[in-house]
Amino acid sequence: TQTRGDEVAAALAAKFAGLVQETVGRRDGQLLELRGDEALVVFGSPRQALRCALELQERFVAETLADPSLPLGVGIGVDSGEAVPVHGGYRGAALNVAARLCSIAAAGEVLATGEATHLARRIDGVEFLDRGKVSLKGIDEPPRVMRIKPAGANPAEQAAFRTAVQRPPEPTPGRRQRLIAVAAIVVVLAAVGIVVGLRGGSGTTRLAAI
Repeated sequence: TQTRGDEVAAALAAKFAGLVQETVGRRDGQLLELRGDEALVVFGSPRQALRCALELQERFVAETLADPSLPLGVGIGVDSGEAVPVHGGYRGAALNVAARLCSIAAAGEVLATGEATHLARRIDGVEFLDRGKVSLKGIDEPPRVMRIKPAGANPAEQAAFRTAVQRPPEPTPGRRQRLIAVAAIVVVLAAVGIVVGLRGGSGTTRLAAI
């Protein structure tokens, strides 16, 4: 917004939202929250959630290469645990961890906790790279973090994509003098595990935030 103006920032956010909604729907996911540059999505299957995360990154890379003026440098965080439904969404430790993973994920990167990958087990065409225990702000016990990537060539490692999200093209005459280097976009990916829905109880929902 500061470097390119409201119209360009709005176009970037709208493009991000459209890609998330389209891709998540194909993987039987549900978009719970979309707030500008953040999305919270739930799935019934951890495997579907991880596959969707990689598909999202593939789409973001392709769209960035097609139009480098709107670079979609996105980080995705994945965790598993319980969450409590509140007005306007969900809250819980698992979602906090997923959000923290988003904050440390590089553009084009998917990070997941060891618990999430344990539930998913092995997935054809997907690699889990152990990054060890990682200290996260506000999280007492450092979780074991896994980097999720496609087996073989990784679209996010293309030089053209890295250049687009790190050093944008020169602005055209009449526009602001500087472009955003990396889109400030975070995807918090979650997956529905068991919904308990106790009538007259605490209202706590069991949510595998994957």
